Amino acid sequence: VGKRDDHFNVHEHLGELEAEIHQMGDVALVIIDPITTFMGIDADTNQVGVVRPVCTKLKVLAERTGAGVMILNHLGKNNKASVADRILGSSAWVAAPRSVLIAMEHQEHGRVLGVINTNIASGYGCYPYVLTSKDGEDEEKYYAEFTDHTLPLVKMQELIDDETLPGYGNKSDVACNIIT
Repeated sequence: VGKRDDHFNVHEHLGELEAEIHQMGDVALVIIDPITTFMGIDADTNQVGVVRPVCTKLKVLAERTGAGVMILNHLGKNNKASVADRILGSSAWVAAPRSVLIAMEHQEHGRVLGVINTNIASGYGCYPYVLTSKDGEDEEKYYAEFTDHTLPLVKMQELIDDETLPGYGNKSDVACNIIT
């Protein structure tokens, strides 16, 4: 951050990020990946009182700069829990943002992007996609290309609850499936 060796921290450095966005101009999207890395070492990301203010500050940042803000988080390994309960940390990571999406692999539909929670849309809709690669100047780059068919009346939780998914079940079954 700046000329210091400090790691970016959403609690302390949003003002500097906002200034940088204004200086760059025409910033369309800010991605923080994963958000838990940039919360600071003393932040308990399991506490609603810690997470919700960060989500609010990021919302204000988006409003003041005109840039979208995307935060990424990871899922825990308890694949018997609902996907909302599998998102690491506080439930506020699911409740506070305008939309929460998940990308996953599905046995029948391949890669799918779908809505987990939203307060700006219906909550329905899963969108299959494929990853394609294109050679860049220095590295291979991957792009999501959405397929022609959608699953508009399916909720993402329905796909996640599908017991035919790879990795669904106990660890021994998963290991046997992988070895097979």
